[in-house]
Amino acid sequence: LIGFNVLVALVTWLLVSEVQRFDFYIFGSNNHEAVLEFGEYHRLLTSLFLHGSPLDIRLTMIHLFFNMYALWIIGQWVESFFGHVRYLMVYFLGGFLGSLLSVALTQGNSVGASGAVFAVFGAQMVFLYKHRKLFGEMARQQLRQLIIIGGINFAIGIASSFGDGVQIDNWGHLGG
Repeated sequence: LIGFNVLVALVTWLLVSEVQRFDFYIFGSNNHEAVLEFGEYHRLLTSLFLHGSPLDIRLTMIHLFFNMYALWIIGQWVESFFGHVRYLMVYFLGGFLGSLLSVALTQGNSVGASGAVFAVFGAQMVFLYKHRKLFGEMARQQLRQLIIIGGINFAIGIASSFGDGVQIDNWGHLGG
């Protein structure tokens, strides 16, 4: 998953023209009107593999880095306990549900794997909570850390809505 996300970013920034890159984002991003009014349901999944902005490579790389770093750190743990197939199911179902909630409650374009990453994050939290007696203090410490990290992410998303720049889609995160 990390490799595919990185590959999409490399292709869109190194192998295609600026016009083609802009088209990738226009036709692949999650968008309320395109999905609900025009039935472009592919966007609910294609948006998971686009990050940042078609016009700003720094924003793209920052968005991609943080999503893939979280997926690397948390994903390895979840995949080791859930197995490959269940892990992929959590990732894609969470990403899909994040896209659905985003499309239902926001009007702009949305891109990124954050909903899928939050689903993996949530799977780890549920697993630790369910097996907290087995894992003891380690589970309690990790749950506390995950709650703090999740809270910080939501706070950053809320803070982004007050500016004129890029806004973080907390509905996509929450849906995941």
